[in-house]
Amino acid sequence: MVVCGLDVDSLRTDLFGGINALFSGLAFAGLTTAVILQSYELQLQRKELELTRQELRRAAEANEASSKALNQQIDMQLKAAELSAVSTLLNSVNSQLGKGTTPGDRLETLIEARGKYHNRLHSVLGAMGRAIE
Repeated sequence: MVVCGLDVDSLRTDLFGGINALFSGLAFAGLTTAVILQSYELQLQRKELELTRQELRRAAEANEASSKALNQQIDMQLKAAELSAVSTLLNSVNSQLGKGTTPGDRLETLIEARGKYHNRLHSVLGAMGRAIE
């Protein structure tokens, strides 16, 4: 259709051409903004991942130290139990020797046992002392 020597369809197409260029520019600006934002988010994720790695390393070191302390505690408890048992045996032998009613061959056995228990008692105490240091 031609009005006043101008083609109306041509004018409409030119009008939409300008609008298309505007929207194309806006779409490109939006795309550029999205790429920049994604790049920034990726940097933040990398930093967060590094912080997480560091925290996991610290947690692993703390767990290892805790495990060592727990093992030392168990070892000390075992030595304390052994110390208590040896001490009880030594007290029992001393009690029997203190009564003075033990036959001769039994007396030698008790004295020998007392010596062994006494040595074992000192051995356990020494081990506990070394473990504490």
